[in-house]
Parts: sequence; C-alpha cells; structure tokens
Amino acid sequence: LGLPRESLEIIIGVVPPGAGKAPIKPSFKTVRLAPRFVRFFWDKWTFAKHLETNYPRLYRDSRRYPVDPASELDERELLAVIDQLTPLCEEASYDTIVTIILMQAYNGLLKARLQGSGVDFQKFDLTEGMIELSQYDPTISIANLNRQFEQLDEAKKDQIKAGGYNAFQRMTGIDEFQKEVASLFEQFGHLSDSSGHFGEKPWRETPDLIIELITNYEAPKEAPSDTVRLNDLPLNGFNGLGLKFLYHRARQFRVLRERYSSLFSYYLMLFRAYYLSIGEKFVARQLLHSKDDILFLYDEEVRAFIQGKRTGEDFNNLVLQRKDEFSNCKDAIMPEVIFGDSLPPIITSFSDKLSGTPTSRGYYKGPAKVVLG
Repeated sequence: LGLPRESLEIIIGVVPPGAGKAPIKPSFKTVRLAPRFVRFFWDKWTFAKHLETNYPRLYRDSRRYPVDPASELDERELLAVIDQLTPLCEEASYDTIVTIILMQAYNGLLKARLQGSGVDFQKFDLTEGMIELSQYDPTISIANLNRQFEQLDEAKKDQIKAGGYNAFQRMTGIDEFQKEVASLFEQFGHLSDSSGHFGEKPWRETPDLIIELITNYEAPKEAPSDTVRLNDLPLNGFNGLGLKFLYHRARQFRVLRERYSSLFSYYLMLFRAYYLSIGEKFVARQLLHSKDDILFLYDEEVRAFIQGKRTGEDFNNLVLQRKDEFSNCKDAIMPEVIFGDSLPPIITSFSDKLSGTPTSRGYYKGPAKVVLG
C-alpha cells in the first residue's frame, strides 16, 4: 500500500536485533517518515468522502464517449480517444481497488466483533434494507424479466427460446417486454464474465446468452430463517457503539464497491470498443483477418503502425503465434506467489469436466460449499 518500512516499525513495535529490553530510540529517518504514515492513515480513513465526491465526475466523463465509435473516425482519432480514456480508467481502477480493500477490512473487523458476541458473520444480514444495491445487481432485472416472460403464451415463449436475440427483436405483440430487455442491456451491457480486462466480450456483444439467462432463470431458495439482523443484537455501551460504527462502514463500502466496480467495467468496455474499431480499420487494410485479432497485439505495436514506424505486415503471424500461446496457457494453474521469470505449470488434460455457463474463471483447491443466499 506504499507504507514505508520505518513507519511500519513504529506501528508494530519491531525490536532491532540485539536491542534486548533496552529502550528504543527512534532514528531521525523514522521520525521524519512518521507523518507519511499519518497522512496515509487519514487518507484511507476519509476515503469514503473522496469516493462520494469523485464518482459523479468519473461517471459523467465515462458517458461522454459513445459505446459504438463513429465509423468515420480514423485510427489516429480512435487512438486519441483511447489516450483520453486511459487516465480516467486508471483513476477508476485505483479507487475500485482501494474500495475493495477497505470493504474487506471493515467486513473483517465487523466479523471479528460479531464472533466476539457469538454471531456467525455468514448468518448476519449486512445488506438489510439496502435497496440502492439493486441498481447494480442484474439478477433482479433478470428475475423481473423472467416473470414477464412466463406470462407470455406458450407459442411466443417457444419462439423466443428458439430464435435468439435478433429474432426476438423482430417479434410483434411483445413491445413492452422488448423495451424492458433493451433497458437491461443499456444498464448492464458493460458487464462480462470477467471484469478484470476487456478481452472478454461484454453482455452487449452476447445478447443470445442474456436471452437464455432470462428464459431459464430459476429463483433462489428463500434465505434461512435464522438470519441475524442488527436489531437482534445487544448494542449497549462502548461495544455497541463500535459494532454499529463497523456495521455502517461495512454497508457504506459495500455500496461503493458495487458502484465503482460497475464504473470500472464500463471503462473497460469503452477500451474494448475503441480498440476493436481500430481492428476493423486494420481488417480493411488486410493487416488482420478479424477485428478481434487486435487484442493479440501489443499496444506499442498498434501505435507504431499508426504513427508510421512499422508496416504491420507481420501482424497476422504475430496473432497466430500469440493465439497458440494463449491456448497453451489457458489451463495454467497460477502459483500463490509469482516472482522471477519462471513459468507456471500447464495442465494438459482433465479427467473430469463440468458443463454449464462459466461466470468467473479461476482455480480453487479445497472444500466446496453450496451458498443458499
């Protein structure tokens, strides 16, 4: 987090080797860097205020850019937009990461406080009455659309299931339902199966999958009856004040996490849209076979061509080479710690496979549990 080692030693009370029980005299360097820790602590303590102030501006700036770049823009103009997006995305990325860390910190403190009172954090209702979360949760919209879908006659339902999104748009007699689905894409079309990079197609590029999610939606089981709420706890004295403070901070950062994660995903969608638009220009120049191939080029390679510093004749070969590398590494088991230049091991085959719709890629080794709520 950028915290200097000397300030850390002040906090945790590290005793220098050989010091024994003798008093420790802080060095000049330690004293001089201590204010840096105070500034760091104060910045993170008041970070919620920064987030609340910063979000409206970042949101407005993100909506200044069309999600479908104008076809008349040339490569240089598209690259200029990407350069405008870069500092905005970096800012949104930093705020998102720090928000997640602080949310986890407050959740951890609240969990410890609840455990001290004999309450299981997994059974505690942290989001009670937080209707503001619904605007960042596509599941709620999908559930509502599924209810509307189930009210249609069987013929229309079968037609929607069989035809895909394009056929769905051409259907007649379901205008209101079509508007609601379009609203879903407008609100959540920037989301994707992996929110960490723009290589994954956002929902707006996979409308058939969303139709499938709507038509096949199954409501989750009701929450267990032993859920514990804040009003169920004894909140007297200093311990009660501390618990209520952590409760409100954890709820505040839960909303901020959803808000900034959605914003960051939107910026990534914009990056993807403008790079793919450059890819279309490269396809027209016969430099690439598909606009998506640009995702297998390095940014500096794209810029060098646009600036006239390279021909781009090797782009197709580079793409083929990197697609092979990508395919060979797609099942790599990532080590817990990555350092140096050593490559992670590659899985060559699987003895068992699961079929379904992937949502968040990754690996986990350990017990599995069914989450009911």
